[in-house]
Parts: sequence; C-alpha cells; structure tokens
Amino acid sequence: MIPTALLSKSAIGSAWFCELRRSRPAIASMSFGLVIATIFFSAAYGVENAASKQIEPTRIDRIPPGTVVFDPSTRGLSDLILFIKGKLEAGDTDVVNDTTRFYGDLFNLVYMANVKKTDNGFKLDTVAVGFSSKVEGRDIVVNSETARDLGLSLNLIGRSVLSGNERALQDINVMAKNDQCVVIDAPAIVRFNGRNERMVVRFFIWTSAADGQLGTTAWLLARSGNGFTLAENTFNFLPPEMVEERVLHVDGSQFTLGIPSATAFAMVSIPQGRSFKFTARLRRVAALETFTPQTFNELILSAAEAMGQGG
Repeated sequence: MIPTALLSKSAIGSAWFCELRRSRPAIASMSFGLVIATIFFSAAYGVENAASKQIEPTRIDRIPPGTVVFDPSTRGLSDLILFIKGKLEAGDTDVVNDTTRFYGDLFNLVYMANVKKTDNGFKLDTVAVGFSSKVEGRDIVVNSETARDLGLSLNLIGRSVLSGNERALQDINVMAKNDQCVVIDAPAIVRFNGRNERMVVRFFIWTSAADGQLGTTAWLLARSGNGFTLAENTFNFLPPEMVEERVLHVDGSQFTLGIPSATAFAMVSIPQGRSFKFTARLRRVAALETFTPQTFNELILSAAEAMGQGG
C-alpha cells in the first residue's frame, strides 16, 4: 500500500439489493446494541460528571506480527474489519515509475478487532491496525523487525517503505471507547474539491452485547482551524470483513525527480457501503475534535437513531 495514502472503493456488486434485504434485521439489532452500550456507559461514569471529564485520545493497538489475516483459526483476533488494497488508477498515473508501483502493491493496510464473550455479554476488547504482505500465498501481518523471520525478504527500499508505513500508523488514534463502542480517527490524504488534501477518516465501530456482532461506519472530516467539520452529508455502513480496492489519485505536480511527496497519492473516496444521511442531532457530535463521556454517549445514541431512520 502507498504509505502517503494508507490512512484512511469497494465494488458492492449487482446483488447489493438482496444483501440489503438480508441485512435489515442485523442493522436493527445493531441499533439495539448501541442503545444498550450507552446505558452501560452512562451508568459507569454518572451523568452529573460527564460534561467535565474529557476523554484523552490514545494510539491504536497494533496487530501482532505473524497474524494470518484471512485465517480466523490462527489469527488471535476475532474479526477482520477492513483490508485495503491500493490501486494507482486515477490522475497522472503515467508519472509513477515501476518501483513505486511495486512497493505500492507490496503492503496492505489491515484493521481488525477482538470481541470477547464475558459473563455480562460480548465486549469489544480492542481494535488494532497493521500492514500485511503476501508470504507463501498468505496475507500475513509484518513489521520491519519481523519481516525477515516471517519469510518476507525486503531490500533497503522495501524496509524503508515498511518503516515509513509503520510511522504513519502512530497517527491513528482511539478518540473514545467503552465496552461496546469505539471511535477511531485515521489521518488520510483524500482527493477533495480537485486537490489532494490532508483530512481524517473517522470510524465508529461497535459490537452487540447480545450476540457479539460487529458493525462499522465511516465518515470524512475536513480540518477547520483547530477542529473539524463534516466534509460530506452522509456516512457509510461498511460490509463485514470488507476488502476494499482503494482507488488512489496521482497528483503529478507533487513529484520531484520522480520522487513523490507526502501528498502525491490520495484516496478517491472513503470505504463504501450502505449510505446514511447525517441527522441534525448526529451532526452536532460527529465532527467533535475530542469527546467527553456525555458527548460520546450522544454520538452512540444519535448514530443509532440515524441508522434506524434508513438511508
């Protein structure tokens, strides 16, 4: 995967209408799970103290090296959330040399979660991120320290690309989390209003306490002063275990002597899925720079409400 476009288009297919029909009960149960999660969270913090207690962002966990992405029996994490394969297919693609293309295809960005069953129902234990590469035909998570031991031979350029990818992961933050829900902000280079812009993809991920079913939504944030604004009028409910063929836009003006700058490659769109409109209530909290327990509760409730109203 190209490191400057890693952070943050899936082909839904001709059978999407049928898939929506099958997914309606699941969406309903997920909304119920969101409400239940809110009840637990409010009880833990206390409404009277909620407004004054700011939740401090933390770095997202890393997927352990050696994890086999598409093998649930061995990977140690219960759910694949998103597997991203970048494709240089838009913009000034003729300026990209073969070396850049090769290393752009070598690594894939992966989001995974671990859901645990407890005496009080299912719990979202963690969400983690990492890079995978093909090793003997399998997609295995690697880092610069373990790649060789895991069977991935890299030259100096390959090790440099992987190290750069790993540094970029340090900017992905968990903005708020409880036992059922989490908000994650992933900086991204996005093709927006005709330019490659630095933006943020916000993920809202939850699990049902009743059955452990995982759900993921994503929306795009634009930077505005010291905070954020909503960049689009809709957010997307992603298919489970989504494999995204991410189309990247190449800006030829961002190359110097054949070397791309940090903003040379941009994702054309956020991960696609079923689209929902932001309600007025959700708009008030969806682009907050930081959360308190109270505003996190409100995000959970308003997201459930927006999905309950349909696309």
